[in-house]
Amino acid sequence: MADAKLEKWLVACLMILVLCITSAVGAMPVRTEEGFFEFAVLGPDVSASSYPYNVTVTQSVQLWVFVANRMPEAEHLMITMKIGIQDAEGEKLALVEESELDLRSGESRTVMFTFSLSQFGFHEAGSYRVIFELHRDTHISSAPSWQSTGLWLQVWLNVIE
Repeated sequence: MADAKLEKWLVACLMILVLCITSAVGAMPVRTEEGFFEFAVLGPDVSASSYPYNVTVTQSVQLWVFVANRMPEAEHLMITMKIGIQDAEGEKLALVEESELDLRSGESRTVMFTFSLSQFGFHEAGSYRVIFELHRDTHISSAPSWQSTGLWLQVWLNVIE
């Protein structure tokens, strides 16, 4: 009879313990996953070591931009490419190309940008800066509403005559 009372007491304690643990786990805050983007510029061989450094004004330049969506949801993104040259008046920047893409969560893509500096009105030798910026659609309206992600990349080109 004493064994039966002890057994009932142990079962009751075990049930209370399971109930306490279940309540504690249920009360813990849900950990949300923090998302991010991967963003990199690559050379013509789609590698980081093949950047063109010395080019002519009329030479065709090919650069690739890698983007990966590590956000929890699909994203509508835009990559802008700007070209700038430093002169006596400061840096002159020109927006030369935009590329929009849709990426599901976990998806990545590599986008090719091919250009020559003369195609955008640059005809001088010197150091040119090619800037890539990543923007995301904030989905505020039916038309895209672009907001900077704060991510940008640059490549310096030494333009020779």
